[in-house]
Amino acid sequence: PSLRLRGRALALYDPNAVIVGRAAATLSWYPGIQANLLDAARAPGYRWTRTQVPPRHVTRAGGLVLADPAHAIVDLLPETGGELIDRALRLRVTTLEELHRTLAEQPSRPGNALRRRWLDDSRDRPWSEAERELHRLVRALHLPWRYETNLRVETGVGAFFIDLALPE
Repeated sequence: PSLRLRGRALALYDPNAVIVGRAAATLSWYPGIQANLLDAARAPGYRWTRTQVPPRHVTRAGGLVLADPAHAIVDLLPETGGELIDRALRLRVTTLEELHRTLAEQPSRPGNALRRRWLDDSRDRPWSEAERELHRLVRALHLPWRYETNLRVETGVGAFFIDLALPE
């Protein structure tokens, strides 16, 4: 549909939305600027985004349609850094492999180099920022021994996790 028709549809959908940027110029005072997308600002508390969520990453909860955890985490990585990955892995709402797949589905997205660095930095599956730093330090040492992270150890009083262990 034309830009004008999309603008009218937007007004019916959300009377508080305001057409902004290139679309506003095209539809009002500068038709030669050629807008293909309609950008809009909404009432306070809302923000529009141009991203598309692949169907496999759409989930429903409590009557809401949401991006699944992997997609939401990849979206937020530039803002939150590794802490969000740590928490998600600890809660088992996604896997590191799924996060890598989700990032790969969006190859030319701005900020992907930073997202990739955070995911790569999570390869030892830290559970906190302190563990993440410990893993960085140990990797930099290039130890001649294999190390394991979050090693489960059974004792007479229960199971415990060792943040970083040198099993040999």
